[in-house]
Amino acid sequence: QGTALHTSLIHRLASSFQRLACLHELNLSSTFEGAQSVMMFSACLPLMPSLEVLHLASNALGDEGLILLCGTILACTGLRELNVGSNGIGASGAKMLASVLPRCHAMQRVYVQDNVVDLASALELSQVIPYCSDLAVIDCSNNSLAVPQAIFYRSSE
Repeated sequence: QGTALHTSLIHRLASSFQRLACLHELNLSSTFEGAQSVMMFSACLPLMPSLEVLHLASNALGDEGLILLCGTILACTGLRELNVGSNGIGASGAKMLASVLPRCHAMQRVYVQDNVVDLASALELSQVIPYCSDLAVIDCSNNSLAVPQAIFYRSSE
């Protein structure tokens, strides 16, 4: 019942997104039920090239869902802010995100807080900041880290 309802919602959203190619901000926090649902949604991202802000917090994406999302966020060339907090994301999802961020040229803020990202993966994320001209902050706070408030900022040099 719940999965069918979410699938129906996703199909209706996909239909709506096709008409909303100029959409700039989208908050779908607490909307999906894991990686399968986000897979259908991520197929819609190429239809939203004007998207600047995408909030997908609290959707149980896990690593699998974030990896699927990373495969399509590059189509949103104007994406400035991505929030994938509280999704059960761990090391492999964080590493995949770190690999695509340098190609997200407009990205300014990334929120990966309240997940299960380990310290090594959080540091890998922080190391992409110099390779992303506009990226100012990556929030990895409240993860499985030695430093609970790990928020990485661009150096002001």
